[in-house]
Amino acid sequence: MSATMSIRSLVAALAITTLPQIALAGPLNPPDGMPGPTMKTLDQVEPRRPINMDTVPGDGTAFYVINQSGSYYLTGMAIVTGDIIAIQVNAPNVVIDLNGFMVVRSTPAASTKPLIRVSNSAYGDVTIKNGTIRNAGGHGIELAGPNSRVENVTVTTPGGHGIYAYGARNQVLNCIIDTPKLDGINVGDEAMVMNSQVQGSTTHGITTGANSEVRSSRVKTAGQNGINVGSGTLVQDCTVSTATAFGIAAQFNTGTQRFINNTVTNCGSGGMRIYSTSQVVGNTVNLTGLSVPGLTIFSDGSRVQNNLFIGGTHAVTIDASGDDNLVFGNQAVNPGTGNGFGSVNVANNQVGPIVTAGGTIASTNPFANFSH
Repeated sequence: MSATMSIRSLVAALAITTLPQIALAGPLNPPDGMPGPTMKTLDQVEPRRPINMDTVPGDGTAFYVINQSGSYYLTGMAIVTGDIIAIQVNAPNVVIDLNGFMVVRSTPAASTKPLIRVSNSAYGDVTIKNGTIRNAGGHGIELAGPNSRVENVTVTTPGGHGIYAYGARNQVLNCIIDTPKLDGINVGDEAMVMNSQVQGSTTHGITTGANSEVRSSRVKTAGQNGINVGSGTLVQDCTVSTATAFGIAAQFNTGTQRFINNTVTNCGSGGMRIYSTSQVVGNTVNLTGLSVPGLTIFSDGSRVQNNLFIGGTHAVTIDASGDDNLVFGNQAVNPGTGNGFGSVNVANNQVGPIVTAGGTIASTNPFANFSH
């Protein structure tokens, strides 16, 4: 091969290898306008505001005052001295993340103030979550507005209610209240209390307004009723022990409650109390060694079905004013008086037959009550 042909072959090969690079090259002229930012701002990285003297300074009545809607978080433990509130909220649509920290009053006897307070009913949609409230002189948390929530909060030794959320449609979820001077949890109408615990309340463990729900919660040792509910309220899958009055009780002269699948033990006035048109279904009431009834019914038109009553004077007792109540499918174990159903005023109510004989069940009546 001649030298001329070798040079031509090399030039052709170089042309082939460089063509793709030329084809992939972009335009030399940049686009019009300034280039946009490529990094997030500080507000985008952390859109919440820290709670401190610079962002939410106090006003003499509160250590911190939140006057604008938004999301806030603690950056450390908040220790409050004197007769002031720790965090005062004066705006709706506020989220306070305690961020795992504690809000504590150093000398609780020096104040009757709550530690966190929303005192105006116009300020709704407030959430308080993820921390501990200790030694409040008054209520641990007070929420006056509606549609608010307390979640994953522990309140210990408050001088008033542990959580006082008296606006409508408020929620208390996954909270623990220890040794409050008043109720552990006190909520208004259409409220929800779920997966929460109250220990050692001086008055009621949990109190609700009308048309509320208390689910999967526990009360141990209450100075009055364990769970004390307004009309139209559901109490389901809860446990109450050692209440001085009733374990679960309808408030005076209210009705249409539903008490379903709860457990009540060792309550001084009786297991449960209802008034009119209520349902008591699938509960276990243990009053061994106590001379009080498992269930007391006032007024008319309730249904009592498939409950287990252990000990006590009577499984079920109906006040003389009570008519048209239906009692069937229940079991009385070791009642203190007769067969446990001796004070149900049969003439004015509907009561299934009482089976007391041991051995094989002879009755085929599906509405039978059992006593042994």
